[in-house]
Amino acid sequence: MTSSTYAPTAPQTGSAAVRRLTIAGGIALLVIAALHLFAMSAHDLWPGWLAGELRSAVPGDYGLGAFWAGIGGFAVPIGFLGFMIIRSGRQGRRCAPWIGYGLLGWAAVCCFLLGPSGFLTFGVPALLLIMAELLGRSRHHGFRG
Repeated sequence: MTSSTYAPTAPQTGSAAVRRLTIAGGIALLVIAALHLFAMSAHDLWPGWLAGELRSAVPGDYGLGAFWAGIGGFAVPIGFLGFMIIRSGRQGRRCAPWIGYGLLGWAAVCCFLLGPSGFLTFGVPALLLIMAELLGRSRHHGFRG
């Protein structure tokens, strides 16, 4: 008797460099998310939030803005995205190309609207993922440089 194993259908890169770039991009996203959560959640509003103050907050309330800038914002989903990217890299796969380009575009638009800010840090994981994609694509098409 033989046993069959599930083979993922996503393209295998076969390149250690592509895996390392992908994993580094995911780690960079995790670091950005953790630093953002730490910086935006270090305040004394937590007891009120846990007591239910957010349910009766009115638009423009400082506590409501702090919630959306911290734990209610994009940091948690960005952290989950980082974990997913790390998992893909560990499985020997690179991400879909739109993830790196999308992060770079989103950061560029936010920097244009807001000016120099923490959104500049998203250039690091975006460029790592774009480099992994380009390197994986070039190796897939026969370039071994």
